[in-house]
Amino acid sequence: MTVGDIDEVDKLYPQQDELMWEGRNPPVLQKSLLTLNQRQPILQSELWVLAVAHTMQGIIDFVALASYPANHNNIPAGVVFFPDGNQTVGKGYDSGFQPWDRFPNSLEWHPMSYATCGNPSCIME
Repeated sequence: MTVGDIDEVDKLYPQQDELMWEGRNPPVLQKSLLTLNQRQPILQSELWVLAVAHTMQGIIDFVALASYPANHNNIPAGVVFFPDGNQTVGKGYDSGFQPWDRFPNSLEWHPMSYATCGNPSCIME
């Protein structure tokens, strides 16, 4: 999100006090008291939090949808998880990002292991 993006939105919606999206709690300071350059890093950070929350919800929704047929037929369902997932990388998260604390307790949990040795021996080790 650039300063130009913020300026364009301000011009399109001059009566809106702050850019809003679900779950956002804008700063107490009114936007009129901050310059575009001051608002940009705040909005960029908050937009990142929204993207992470959206990613988490997508995983939760997928797990619920994928496990429904098995659960509906009394067949155990499970999730594969990365034991070393949810690690930060720079200012973000690795591709093993997953909301473990929000997975249903009814699911079996299976750790994911992988390697690139060309056969299962290095995974088994």
